[in-house]
Parts: sequence; structure tokens; C-alpha cells
Amino acid sequence: MGKADCNAPDEQALVKTCSEVSRSQRLEKLVLAHQFTIVCVSLLTLQPRTQLMSMASGGNVSRVGRQINKAAAWVALSDLLLSPFAGALSDRLGRRPLMLLGAAAAVPLKALAAARPTTTILLLDRVVCDALRTLCGTTMAYACLADLHSGEAYTTALAQLGSATGLAIVLAPLAASGLARVGGPKQAFRAAALLSAVHLAVGSVMLEETLGWRKARVAQGNMDRSSSGGSLPSLFQCLGFFRLFTSSAKLRLRTCLFSLHCLLEGKVLQDQVAVLQLDAGWSTERRARWTSGLGLAIVLGSQAAPSLI
Repeated sequence: MGKADCNAPDEQALVKTCSEVSRSQRLEKLVLAHQFTIVCVSLLTLQPRTQLMSMASGGNVSRVGRQINKAAAWVALSDLLLSPFAGALSDRLGRRPLMLLGAAAAVPLKALAAARPTTTILLLDRVVCDALRTLCGTTMAYACLADLHSGEAYTTALAQLGSATGLAIVLAPLAASGLARVGGPKQAFRAAALLSAVHLAVGSVMLEETLGWRKARVAQGNMDRSSSGGSLPSLFQCLGFFRLFTSSAKLRLRTCLFSLHCLLEGKVLQDQVAVLQLDAGWSTERRARWTSGLGLAIVLGSQAAPSLI
């Protein structure tokens, strides 16, 4: 939403516009908080999961690597199958229910992994929670910001979203390292379950549906109706992404930046690095600092992105 014109002749219209701007800003902050929390839950258990799996396999790093590769493949497949339909599904059901779904699923899975950290349960937690992190976290956050903003305001909001993600990547591994020193790797899963429960409780009360904002903008003619959802997309439409690399120079730059962000922040890459670090004998603190450094790079890149695009 644009800023209110404080010189508007109609005072009632001015008050209404200012109220809408204030509400959209509050909703944007809630979306950023949602993204920050769901990434924190995921990163809290990244290194502890690898450590617990290594303990369960008797320190066989090769076996752990193969298991993590299989889990990563399942997560990637679920992202490929679910992401194209997530936007259209949320257009029908709303953004809010899908956003709360991620936290609702994380509570029992993280608690179960803390109570019985077997390899099967840890891999189940990895696949389900990280797949929902994409569907209910990042994808829904993009959709909500698109509901609330357009043009330059949307670009700025995306930069703030990247900063929220990066900040979570900075803080969560450090918190997990501290928890592991106090109560072992299981403690990180207990904390993740508690954080998810708080996320679910607070989100149920404070999160609002943003889909109405998109519909209002369509009705006012501020958005193309074709962008509001429509029929469910074909899976093969995912391949259309590669056409962006042959578009205008500015769009190619945006596409390259987005692809680089996905590569660096990608869950699959983080899993592979975690196995390599474990094999190299890195301490918990050293692994946490490495992941936090990655998050800091994402924060700085997100702040620089608006000036580049």
C-alpha cells in the first residue's frame, strides 16, 4: 500500500487511508515475525539433528551422509511438487491457515524427536518440517507481502523478508550451540517444540488473513485480475522460471540474485555442509559460527538488493 496523501480534501477518506496504511504495516511486521520464527525452529535443530544421527549410527559419518542425502532428496521432491500449487491453494483456503499449519506440525514432531531421537524419527522431522518450512513459511510470506504491497514497496518488503531470514540464520545456530552445552543436542529439539507452540498460540490470535487486501486491490483496478490465483498451475510451469534468464537485463539480474539466494540459503546445501563439518571434527561452537556467518551474509545481501535491482 502506498503512503497516505495528507493533503487529501476528504478528511474521512484521509483517516481511512492512514488507518489502512498503519494496518498493512502491522501485518507486514507479523509476516516478517512469522518467517523469522519458522526459520529459527528449523535452524535450531539443524546441527543437533546431525549430531544425534551420528550418535545413533555409532559415529558412522558415511552412513549419516547417505541418510541425510535421502532426506534432502525427499524434501527437494516435496518442494517441487507442492510449491507450484501453494499459491493457488492459499488463494482458495487463505494464507493464514497454511501459515499456522507449519507451526502445528512442528510441535509434535520436535517434541517426539526430543523424546525418542531415533534415526527414523529424526529423518521424518527433517522431511516434514523442512518441506512445510518452504510451503508455510517462505512461500506464504511472499504471498502475503504481494497481497499488501506492489511496486517499490514490494521490493523493499522482500528485502526486509530476506533480512528476517538472515537474522534467524545468525541467531538460531548460536542459540542451539548454547542449549547443547547445557542439556545436550536433545535440548535444542525441546526448545524448538516450545518455540513452535508459542508461535502457534500467538499466531492463532494475532495473524490476520491478507487475501482480502489482494481482492480489494483487484476490485479497485490496482492489480491484474489474472494474478489473483485462477486455476491450479501445471507442474511443468515450473520450467518457465528458466525463461527469466533470457529476458531483459534487469530481470536477468533479479533472477540471478534470487537463484544465488536460494543456493546459499538452501536446506540441501546446509545439510551437506553439516555432514562435512562433522566429518572434519568441527566443534558445535565452530559449526554454529559458520552458519551464523552465512546468515549475516544473507542479511547484508538483502539490504543491498534494492539498490541493485
